[in-house]
Amino acid sequence: MTSRPRSGVGAGDHPAPYADDATCPIEAVIPHRLRPPRRRTLTIERPALLTRIEEGLAGQVVSLQASAGFGKTEVLVSAFEQLRRPGDRFCWMSLDARDADKGIFLHDLAAAIRSAGRPSNAIAWKMVSRLAREEGEDAFATVGQLLASDAAPVTLFLDAVDAAGPTMGECLGTLPRRFPLNLRIVLASRGQPKIPLSTLRARGLLLELGARDLAFSGQETVDLCAGVLSREDAGRLHATTGGWPALVILGRMAVVGADGSGERPGLLSGSHPLFRDFVEEEVLGDLPPEWSRALEICAILDSVPLDLVAHLSGVAVDGAVLSAMERLSPIVEMSPHPHRRLRIHPVVRLSLQARASLRPMGEVAALHVHAASWFAERGILDLAVRHAAQGGDFPLAVEAIRRAGGVNIFLRAGYSTLTRLLADLPAPVVQQSSVLRLSHALVLAKQGQIQLAREVVDGLKAIGPGSDTIPSADLEHIDGMIDIYEDRNLGDEQIARLRRASQDFATYDNWERGWIYNHLCIAHQRSGDLRAARYTGLRALTCYREERTPYAQIFMMAHVGTVLMASGRLAAALKLLRDADTLVRDTHGSDANIAALVQIPLATCLYHQGDLAKASALLDDALPIVKRGEGWVDAFARGYATLARAKFLREGLEAGLAVLDEAEVLAVERVLPRLESSIALTRAELLTRGGLLDAALHVLEPLPAIALTDCLAKRWPTLRERHEALATKARLLVRRGEPDEGLALARHLLSSAGSTDMGLDLLSARLVMIEGLWGTRCHEEALSQIQAVLAFAVPQQATQVVRDGDASMKGILRAVVRQFGLSVFRPEGVAYLASILGPLQPRRVGELTSSAAVVLTMREAEVLAGLERGAANKEIARELRLTEAAVKFHLKNLFRKLGVNRRTLALSVARQMKLVAAQGSAQIDGE
Repeated sequence: MTSRPRSGVGAGDHPAPYADDATCPIEAVIPHRLRPPRRRTLTIERPALLTRIEEGLAGQVVSLQASAGFGKTEVLVSAFEQLRRPGDRFCWMSLDARDADKGIFLHDLAAAIRSAGRPSNAIAWKMVSRLAREEGEDAFATVGQLLASDAAPVTLFLDAVDAAGPTMGECLGTLPRRFPLNLRIVLASRGQPKIPLSTLRARGLLLELGARDLAFSGQETVDLCAGVLSREDAGRLHATTGGWPALVILGRMAVVGADGSGERPGLLSGSHPLFRDFVEEEVLGDLPPEWSRALEICAILDSVPLDLVAHLSGVAVDGAVLSAMERLSPIVEMSPHPHRRLRIHPVVRLSLQARASLRPMGEVAALHVHAASWFAERGILDLAVRHAAQGGDFPLAVEAIRRAGGVNIFLRAGYSTLTRLLADLPAPVVQQSSVLRLSHALVLAKQGQIQLAREVVDGLKAIGPGSDTIPSADLEHIDGMIDIYEDRNLGDEQIARLRRASQDFATYDNWERGWIYNHLCIAHQRSGDLRAARYTGLRALTCYREERTPYAQIFMMAHVGTVLMASGRLAAALKLLRDADTLVRDTHGSDANIAALVQIPLATCLYHQGDLAKASALLDDALPIVKRGEGWVDAFARGYATLARAKFLREGLEAGLAVLDEAEVLAVERVLPRLESSIALTRAELLTRGGLLDAALHVLEPLPAIALTDCLAKRWPTLRERHEALATKARLLVRRGEPDEGLALARHLLSSAGSTDMGLDLLSARLVMIEGLWGTRCHEEALSQIQAVLAFAVPQQATQVVRDGDASMKGILRAVVRQFGLSVFRPEGVAYLASILGPLQPRRVGELTSSAAVVLTMREAEVLAGLERGAANKEIARELRLTEAAVKFHLKNLFRKLGVNRRTLALSVARQMKLVAAQGSAQIDGE
């Protein structure tokens, strides 16, 4: 008897099982099911992925799970062809809807295994046909027994496993218990295969590869698009598609077939019809209708909580739904947000939004209004305002802002959020509400339009009580912020008023007290009282932490970090600023403005510790952002001055001055006279350090006079500028050959900085004094100042402030070492000097440390190395090819530097100062 032939392979075709004739001809199986499909012509090799699969086959199951278009079949075919070695028994089976019939599935599975090479018990294999039709599970057990009886390993590739529906789960349900040791399975599916894999997973016998593993890397996208797209455009395509293989390939093909460049923007942005068709057919088409509706709502509302999507779509959220959502990654992902926000792949979002655009506008607007009400009920007022505005319900938006208060939105959600909310509202709506007008004034001030902001606030002050009255505290807060930007009302009288105000609020009024301490911190810093600034800044930070508001905490952490840095506490400042940077990423990752406000003091702190490259990179990113969303002159002055100094050291004087030119344009545009003065002082500093002394003097001439006979406090508005002016003029005078006048200014700066706890200014004063004192042969006093610098700078790793003294300071430090020796310094001070001076040329120093290579001459270091080895003078002379008299000369200089008069003492002191490496350490090439 012959078996009945199968019917065609068209859709909906479900042939009957094979006849029960004890034969199992492979020819009776649809041929394409038992061999891999041809690989596509446009492809790239992925050896790393194949290596992972090969390693996974050391276990027993490799599972590829990803949505459509992630190249699962392509990877399986590559593995089938490239991992196969002579003698290997590889077999393939492509599953489809027929396999819902358990008998057909098991019959064809047996045929697939037999196609890899007939096992010894061929008759037993033929019996599987009858068992497949009558007793499916027993048939599978028989397959397992037959495989186990044949020692040769078999690797079975199963493609499109989920096409079989529940059949796989029923047939392979006993897989972990009856799994033959010589059978390996590589399977691919769009979702979680209905196979119990937990036991294999727990035993380490399962390798699972998901969409992220199968996605193209950036380099793979570039390689695939080579010759068609530039590296930059290929990078944009990769960023848009997330490396989704099908989309990358479609994008490349479309570029090749495009008549002109008109289609390229759509391809690179993800809006091209080819992408939309693929998403509609292969992704959205496989989803249940209610899920498609839920994702469409999510795309319209742009990343909203799953609870809200369920509320608007009617999809019940349970464990099964959450698991299903997780399996759609990275097409749909849930953020770790407490409300489990849904995030949709950008290309899928564009497709869903295109579908939504066909809906009536009223329906879309109604969704936004419903979302606004949902957020308002839960107190998430910034999102309530946003969706109310998008839905056209402006009264609801205004009411939400009124309830929250513009100032509170700013402090709780940030400047960028408040800006977006106001941008969603028409100008007439803003002008009709006093609360919105005050919020608008805040935004204007942050954008640098300080005069307009002042006009708005003054107008609001003139409005009497009414239905839309602004809380007086809010008005005072914004008025005070504009005062700060305008550099007014920040003197002793204002500080006293703020102190009295801070006592009027109860301890639980954290918002009010926090804001007042915030203003006090800024006022004290401006007046130069850093101790009080640090105290009030920490009080403000405590208030904001009690309110658990990350945005306000970040701002105060940045500000307190700036105060700590100005006082010379670089280690503490760097820790606080890095904590602020981490808090930005964790809570306000999309707010570039607050991130930039943290990056400016962080970069300045890194600069002072000598990390010029990192400081430059941070400021290059931060300053353009701050220009668009900040009005506080101190941020600009600090950021541009630091960037100019870093560029000067790394790229030369011209690069540093170019940065200052940009800052000067900003100062003129914003009418910021204090920024102009600060930039002029920095320009004079760089010109002085660059040796252009006449040019530096010319820059200082238009500025207020810098002399002890003048009242500096009246001529320079803040202590920061006064100190900077004193340091700049003093250094210039010393280098112009007028040390007495320069030293007088430096001593005045030393006294002022010491009394106000301005540690970095204190260091600047001491460095200028060292240069002036050494030039006037006051060597003992210069040494005293150097020791004071080391005592302050070494614990804080403040190296750059000394390096900024340039070659003249290095020459002085070397001369001090030659004259007074190293014994006048502590070992850590010697190491610090070595890090400042740096080697002049490479040389071998035996078992000496890099510090010795810097502070000793080459011959002195070689003689010390000889002493360490126990060599006599004659032996050292022979090794160095010197006369014995020359060795004694260098030995005498070495003794003077170490402050000793005997060889044994020289070695003892050198070890104490860590000039000699520990026993067994490697040789160091240095100077």
